[in-house]
Amino acid sequence: MKICIIGGGHSGWWTAAYLEKNVKDIDITLYETDLIPVIGVGESCLPQIKRFYDGLELTPEIWMGTTATIKWGNNHVEWDKEGGEDFPIRFWYDEENNFDKWDFKSDFNSDHIQNDEEWNDHAYHIDTYENTRIVKESTKNVRVKNEKLISLPNGFDFYVDCTGFSSFFTKDKTRLEISKHHILDSAWVCPVKRDDYDTTLTNSIVRNCGWQFEVPLTDRLGTGYIFSSKYIDDNQALEEYQEMIKNDHKLAEPRKINWDPKVLKNPWTDNIVSIGTSAGFVDPLEATSLYMVQIGIIQFAKCLNRNYSSKTYNRIMNNIWRDCLDYIVAEYVLCGRRHTDFWRSFDESQDFYSKLMWKYYKTRSSSEKYIFPSGVWAQLGYYYNDFKYYGAR
Repeated sequence: MKICIIGGGHSGWWTAAYLEKNVKDIDITLYETDLIPVIGVGESCLPQIKRFYDGLELTPEIWMGTTATIKWGNNHVEWDKEGGEDFPIRFWYDEENNFDKWDFKSDFNSDHIQNDEEWNDHAYHIDTYENTRIVKESTKNVRVKNEKLISLPNGFDFYVDCTGFSSFFTKDKTRLEISKHHILDSAWVCPVKRDDYDTTLTNSIVRNCGWQFEVPLTDRLGTGYIFSSKYIDDNQALEEYQEMIKNDHKLAEPRKINWDPKVLKNPWTDNIVSIGTSAGFVDPLEATSLYMVQIGIIQFAKCLNRNYSSKTYNRIMNNIWRDCLDYIVAEYVLCGRRHTDFWRSFDESQDFYSKLMWKYYKTRSSSEKYIFPSGVWAQLGYYYNDFKYYGAR
């Protein structure tokens, strides 16, 4: 089976490495391309990344490189109604939904977590530049061509579009219907000096028209302001962002990134499969971007090995995307922050997402099957007072 991958970013090389190790009798050619914008400020991950790297036959000691740090959760700074508290959402669930024994807030510190076997899982903060290099070096028989393609080359059974936001070679650009609340479409990003910073958490900090991330690596702090261009222009967003980062701490000048919030309804059409941001990208609040790359690759490999159809692949990916999309919007709706027009725009959906949270809390007990299992939904209810005690409704 001959596979052509277009795009040499992390999506392209992750695809090449995973298929090489998990699909038999495969011949892979990867075309490097300059179509992919690289963010490069440090990326936050979900716990499932460990299983993906198991499939690459790489241990954490290898793929973490020299800059990655362990992540125990996503700390939501000032997301409550009054803007005065931090809410750390951690990677945890309980098979029996027995939440009464847990104190989500007071027990959340790195010393406790690292010595308590009952804390379910952890993730990582990684440098995608370094990580891609490590994954690339782990491949053995991937043929690399440095050509700028304007059309697909002949002679391949499948083509994998990893060209990023452009979705340059994607055949069917029909979109999955998503909530009107997916309005964050822009970012200013900049790496800064880390200084004395807790490396165990991603910080997601409320801003007037979105939120600011802080992703700690060993040698720097990746930062960025994710915002909605509907409610604030680029210059205003940059001014607000630069007020929060010290000029003498900047390791580069802030860079602007734009995207169109979208998810492809049919990422696999005929013999062309879109993986990574070419298949979809929305608000990265819960570090779902890298996860969607991983799961797209894993499901594609499974379909090839089991001779499943594109219809099966598209159905699976649509369901996973819906899980991701629901949780991200629920955080904005349920948190109660309403201090600007941007935040007030979520108010009308309070009842719908409250019911959805309760439904998912009661039914999603497995962290293997869902991106956000019931324990994660329970924390939303706890922090945002949607139920007073876990399950007491």
